[in-house]
Formats: sequence, structure tokens, C-alpha cells
Amino acid sequence: MNYKSLTLLAICIVSWTLSLLAQKASVKYETIQLAPQYTPVQLATIHTNDSIIMHDIVTPMVDSAVKAGLIPDWLWIGRCIEAKKYSAYYADKNVARAKIFYNWGKDWPAFATAIVYFTNKYEDKSKAELMSKNAKMVLDYSINPAELKSAANWVKDTDKSTHDALLAKAAK
Repeated sequence: MNYKSLTLLAICIVSWTLSLLAQKASVKYETIQLAPQYTPVQLATIHTNDSIIMHDIVTPMVDSAVKAGLIPDWLWIGRCIEAKKYSAYYADKNVARAKIFYNWGKDWPAFATAIVYFTNKYEDKSKAELMSKNAKMVLDYSINPAELKSAANWVKDTDKSTHDALLAKAAK
């Protein structure tokens, strides 16, 4: 094993220990966004797990990579999440969210790609304001026609001006 792998493994072990302590944290129900396919209890569990994963696994690993002058190893971070007995769903969702934050202000095309991926897979499409906000970020930062068209679909019935601007940019 190289130094990078050992460092990430150590972070995994430490974050696992911390996650055991964090599991006793209370859930703030007012922050949960209801989605039709989940009950309030399921959403509370998802929200709690996402918070623990981001706080105890993802953030320390990303911070460690940044401090070492490295790009985070997203695949390894996902594997660490799954190694802590979380599902592939949690690994993918939290790594996707971390890519958004990591790329903000550093790599705008990668940021836009991360927004598109996360929005397509995990955002509640019934939230028009959120879909419009995400679509506008894709409009501002993406040059990929497929991403622009995908974002246009999010707002086709709710934000005509953004929809038209996305399709116009995709056609260039």
C-alpha cells in the first residue's frame, strides 16, 4: 500500500469510530424535504445517514486530499462509505454531492456535470424553484449540449426563459 492509501484507510477507520458517536444525534425533522416515495420516518433515516456520511466520512477524506495537494479519490470515498455498511445508494449520493462542493469555483465544467448528475438522480423534480436554480447554474457553467438539454427538461413547464436559453446554448 502506498502512503495515499494508508492515509485514506486511517481516515476511514477514524471516521467510522466518529460515526458511531454521531448516530446518537437527533434528527431535525423541519429540514427534511418530503418526497412522495418515502415516508417521514424513512426520510428521517435518509437525512440522518446523509449527515453522518458527509460529516464523518466524506468531508475528512476530501479535506485530507486537498491538504495533501491531491484530487479526492471519489471511488475510494464511495468504497469507504459502503465499507461502513451503508448502501451503494448512500455512497453514490454523497459522493455526487461532494463533487458539487469540491468543484465549485475550481472547475466549472466539472461542477456543472456534478449538478446535472445529482439533480437527475436525487433531486425532487416537483420543487420548481430548486430545479430552476440548478438549471440556471448549468446554463452558466456548462458547454455540454447533453447537460444543457437535460437541464432544459427540468424547467420546461416552469421556467420558460431558462428553458429557451438552455436549448439555444445547446444548439450552438
